[in-house]
Amino acid sequence: MNKYFRFVIICLLEIMLTTFTSSLCFALEELDVNLDHLASRIVTAMDENVDKTLDEKIRIAVMDFLDLEGNITSLGRFIAEELTTRLFLEKRFEVIERQLLDKVLQELKLNVSGFVDPGSAQELGNILGVSAIVSGTLSDLGNTVKINARLIATTTGTIFAAASVQIIKDEAVEKLLNRVITAPVGFLPSFDPLPSAIESPEVVMPIGGEDDDQNLGEIDVGRSAEELKKFLPNEEEVYKNLIERALSEKDYINAFSLCQEAIIKFPGFGFAYAVLGYTYLNIQPIDREQALTALEKAIVTEEYPLGDGYTYYLLGRLYRGQGRRDEARLALEKGINRYQKINYGAKTNDWYEDAVKICIELYQEEINACWQREEYGQALSLSQQAIFSFDAAFAYAAQGYSLLKLDRNNVEEALTSLRKGTELADYPAYDGWTYYVLGWAYLERGERENAQQALEKAVIRCQQVYFLKKPDWYHDCVRHLKTIYNEQTQIFLEKQEYASLISFLQEKLGVLEDYAYGYVVLGFCNLKTGEAPERTIAVLHQALDLEE
Repeated sequence: MNKYFRFVIICLLEIMLTTFTSSLCFALEELDVNLDHLASRIVTAMDENVDKTLDEKIRIAVMDFLDLEGNITSLGRFIAEELTTRLFLEKRFEVIERQLLDKVLQELKLNVSGFVDPGSAQELGNILGVSAIVSGTLSDLGNTVKINARLIATTTGTIFAAASVQIIKDEAVEKLLNRVITAPVGFLPSFDPLPSAIESPEVVMPIGGEDDDQNLGEIDVGRSAEELKKFLPNEEEVYKNLIERALSEKDYINAFSLCQEAIIKFPGFGFAYAVLGYTYLNIQPIDREQALTALEKAIVTEEYPLGDGYTYYLLGRLYRGQGRRDEARLALEKGINRYQKINYGAKTNDWYEDAVKICIELYQEEINACWQREEYGQALSLSQQAIFSFDAAFAYAAQGYSLLKLDRNNVEEALTSLRKGTELADYPAYDGWTYYVLGWAYLERGERENAQQALEKAVIRCQQVYFLKKPDWYHDCVRHLKTIYNEQTQIFLEKQEYASLISFLQEKLGVLEDYAYGYVVLGFCNLKTGEAPERTIAVLHQALDLEE
């Protein structure tokens, strides 16, 4: 009986072990398959955006994938390692070695958050010579984990492609997902990081003033609560100073508790609501929903609860993270206007400069959306608002373009606006688009020489910025330039000025390398001027390589 019982137990154990092993192997195999799919989609996305004429390998870097709280987990690092290997094995990319990447990230102080903003992407591109960065997020969906990968162009810091897969959250995946390697410090927003603490000069305020009979001067926040109670005129000020002290020490948990206590006693205490919202963004795990609720309550209770508009900056960042662009822009503009009013002529804070930058970006996004819908009147109105509020270079360029799209008879006004934009910034739209529009405006007015100069500047800048796929306007720009070059070439040919034409074409082929007709005429001129036949043949082969 004992032998029979022992035999049954051994059989059951073998069955359980076999089942577990099979299940584990199946899970690992499925994970591998999904990662293969993700790598394949990344390769496809790169192929769709890479300039097909490039012979050299594209250099890329793969970042750790973050969870939705901004943490780098073991799963995020594992996925980055696996993608690095798979992309390398494609033999079509030069993938940066992970240890070198980690060293550079540490020098750029990006290793703590794992977050790459547009500026950091460009800096990484310059240091490592990479054209694209693969980064992404992990979303815990209960039984599965969704992996979202994004491809960022280092020239612009913008996302140019994306891919995603879902994997089963088995025990192994769950353990990797729950093992945090690096937690973010403070609020990690969807775009650029916020200042690590409230920097407003209005937050730390001296108690008493010219109209106060008891002008007590600035309170020493190092005093105990009991001392402060004796020293201050009311209990609300006690809480305010205690909260400020906790913030100055970055003791966000204490500040959080003090805010809650103060709100219970003083339901209309706007300052406490505002700081409560701020602490929700600085205590792990970050709670953006509660932060938003507290900040919205703060501005209902008091228009400027922190004095200088910083509350609206926080609200604007949160609204933007939720895709609520209109509300984000309005909140940021209110914060900016308040700051300008009370700090006229003073040195600006980092958050103020960031608010202005984001606001201009939001205007740009709205204007681009209007153009896509062909609502040029609305785009013109938004451009004028951005000019009035920020005197932004892009807004002048957008105004010029919108005027031309509404009516080409607006060419004079459009030219004035476009020139103003280029006076404020070399490249108001960063990528040379402004000079494309400027060239178009000059063509409308019949100024072909000025048009040529503007279009050439647009093409050269675009080639510098877009290592991958070029935007549609670039091809239109090239078409206009080829037409102008053809006209000038014809004049040289009619005058039989072959030596001058050779110099002209050599210069212009440096701008447009795919100018096939230019190579043909250059070959003809070489024959007419007695150049070596080998040189002529080489030039004509270049033309045939471009067009049959």
